[in-house]
Amino acid sequence: MFSSQSLVLGGGLARSGVFMRPSGVATRLFLRENSLFRCSGTSCSALSRRVSGANFQLPSYVRSQKSLSLSFGSGNILQGFFSPSRNIHTRLCFMSNGLKHRSEIRCQIEDKEDPVVSTEWLAKRLSDVCILDVRGHVDSYLVEEGVEKSDYKADYDEYLEGHIPGAIFFSWVKDGLDAQASVPLQLMKDTNDFAPVMEAKGVSTEKPVVIYDRGDGLLAPRIWWALVLHGHPCVRILNGGLKKWVDEERPLELYEPCTLKVYADYSPKKLYPSLVASWKDLLSFVSGINAETESPEEKTVIVDARDNAQYQGLIRRSKLAGRIPGAINIPRRSLVQPDGTFKPVKMQRQVLKEAGLDPENPTKLIAYCNGGVASCTVLLAWHRVSGKGTWANYDGSWNEWGNRDDLPVDM
Repeated sequence: MFSSQSLVLGGGLARSGVFMRPSGVATRLFLRENSLFRCSGTSCSALSRRVSGANFQLPSYVRSQKSLSLSFGSGNILQGFFSPSRNIHTRLCFMSNGLKHRSEIRCQIEDKEDPVVSTEWLAKRLSDVCILDVRGHVDSYLVEEGVEKSDYKADYDEYLEGHIPGAIFFSWVKDGLDAQASVPLQLMKDTNDFAPVMEAKGVSTEKPVVIYDRGDGLLAPRIWWALVLHGHPCVRILNGGLKKWVDEERPLELYEPCTLKVYADYSPKKLYPSLVASWKDLLSFVSGINAETESPEEKTVIVDARDNAQYQGLIRRSKLAGRIPGAINIPRRSLVQPDGTFKPVKMQRQVLKEAGLDPENPTKLIAYCNGGVASCTVLLAWHRVSGKGTWANYDGSWNEWGNRDDLPVDM
């Protein structure tokens, strides 16, 4: 615990309860005690009045509470003044009883436990897990014969209209992505960059994290892959997403939880950089460059998770139509039930085997799609059926490969 004299906030510092302007901090600022205050820029709105200006003092009836404290990570600031700045947008939360307890649930990603959990499982553990709402969708439409365009959307407005209690919104089109990448939706590869993003969402490596999407099973596997890649030891996906939760008339929450009320320390003990593949990795296989060094016991298999029309080159969403040479086709939807839940493990195993991917045969599996999203459903299925060998997601996928003239393409 910090004393009440200072608290490190990202790249900034708070002294004697006054927050200074840090450089490089760019999320929203919230000041509140039981939702009494909500601040943005230099304006703070309360339930009964509005306060503006660079500095203000909390009302005496709030300050008089002896247990009032501000919690950020593992630090406390007691009864201070706060200086809102348009450059400080991180959440500041007042709470009367300190930090929430750490979860007693422990698990490792190396185990064979199914990462897909039921709504009943989550309902019993709402206070013991971190929950990420990754709702969003892909708008695809025909711009000319055989050519589609896709727009990637995050459904933040839907989140505000209701979400699973305690869930924090995670934008799949912004959070944890490499802003400098020339290809859309490229995940941050450096855990030193990724960890602060997760901590800002209240995600700790000491606590299980459960991910849910709108209920079509598209986006949750993508964030599952990202967290496993960056070493989170216990990642789970809610089967059926929010749709199943709502269909069962389970409770929803309308306000945004304050992430700093939850202990958040993202410090993985082991990373898995091999879970991401590059175009160079696939080109080496396609060109046979590494054929002599490839293990005879482990066969490389490239899986295209797009629908069959794109695989066959009948429809394209990039400059070029077609597929990566040698790839087999396992459409994402073949692994999901019509209601959006994932097929049982036994059924997924059968889908994989019928496509030529036998979990019993040691395999170096590399999956791709258009943007490295649908491919993660294939990887999730391979993990669920305990597929032997290694697996990786080609994050650039067809958004990268299909827009380059120097890479081979099959039709």
